[in-house]
Amino acid sequence: MAVCGIDFGTSNSSIGILRDGAPFVVPLDKGPASPSALFFRTDGQPLFGRAAIAAYTEGEQGRFMRALKSMLGHSALASTTMINRKRVPFSDIITHYLRYLKQAGEAAAGEELTSVVLGRPVSYVDGDPEADADAESAMETIARKAGFRDVAFVFEPVAAAEAHSGSLAPGDTVLVVDLGGGTADFSLLRQETAGAAPRILGNAGVHVGGTDIDYRLNVDFLMPLMGCGGEMEDAFRSKVLPIPKWYFLDLATWQKIPLMYDGKIRTQLREIRALALEPEKIERFIAVLDQHDGHRLAGDAEAAKIALSDLDATRVDLDYVEPGLAVDIARAAYEASAAPLIERMVASSLSLLSDLGEDPAHVDTILMTGGTSQVPQIQRGFREAYPNAAMQMEDLFATVCTGLTVKAATAFG
Repeated sequence: MAVCGIDFGTSNSSIGILRDGAPFVVPLDKGPASPSALFFRTDGQPLFGRAAIAAYTEGEQGRFMRALKSMLGHSALASTTMINRKRVPFSDIITHYLRYLKQAGEAAAGEELTSVVLGRPVSYVDGDPEADADAESAMETIARKAGFRDVAFVFEPVAAAEAHSGSLAPGDTVLVVDLGGGTADFSLLRQETAGAAPRILGNAGVHVGGTDIDYRLNVDFLMPLMGCGGEMEDAFRSKVLPIPKWYFLDLATWQKIPLMYDGKIRTQLREIRALALEPEKIERFIAVLDQHDGHRLAGDAEAAKIALSDLDATRVDLDYVEPGLAVDIARAAYEASAAPLIERMVASSLSLLSDLGEDPAHVDTILMTGGTSQVPQIQRGFREAYPNAAMQMEDLFATVCTGLTVKAATAFG
């Protein structure tokens, strides 16, 4: 029986196997993780990871999907999308991606992988235990459809802690901060004796991650160019009304973008264009839908976020929407937009400590992992909340997977 650990993430995913008894994270796309992206060619063959992104950005005909993990726990998972003139359930699309990870692990292991420990956020759905349980059950069904016989789950920050088993100083209190594309998860640990696994005092999480920051940037800075916040006349041209905002919000949400390409939505937008006070902006929105450029627009928002980690300002060029169209974004404006989301992340970690009766001033170390932890504004927020803690940046894309693989060896013997 061969075992593995899979960190299926909103933005990136990885798989680990045991090699000579030790955890080994399988190289994907020449690195420890692969973007959680799929592209279905017109011949029906799917591409994964960076190959999927390349096919989409290079203009190949087909359907692009990303951030599908965010559908877990929501009714959209049971819905379908059109791929090559066929209705395909979103759950089947996730199965395709999980099967890709499994096959990559089997190629590295040289044998079939039958058992998996999957990482999961502390909460798939905030404040709804029933929906959270349904999300885990759906993910287990997907894993079995992908070919696994034995399936277990471990909280992602607990897995990150497992990767550090025995490496901390006795008496240390450690906060594990796992910031991914879709969630922020936390575990508080205490290293009681040298060489032993740290004791997990508690876990918490909130459904806020890197894609939420991308979304906010998209809505606040890019979508106004497409008509967001604009006005239109009513059908009798007797009064002025706000243009419904949900169109723009959904096009800025990674997992909802494929649903926006429905022909009925474009029909509605053409009616809105006829009544809009700035019809040229709605025309841009329609052009994005016609060209299936929703993910490209979201990718531009993500790229701007990354650029603003180092720059005081950045320009987003949108020539593919309209020649010469662009917007300049200042870091100060971006950080003001992202601030409420980051405050929610920090507040969730502080709530965990409060529930446990622990003092933030007594946290010795913060272990940060996950791609979103690279955002400087986030690092500042946690440094301010935990003034006496040393911040340790972990292997951003392999730590959780390593811990899941260790857990798999234990869980399945």
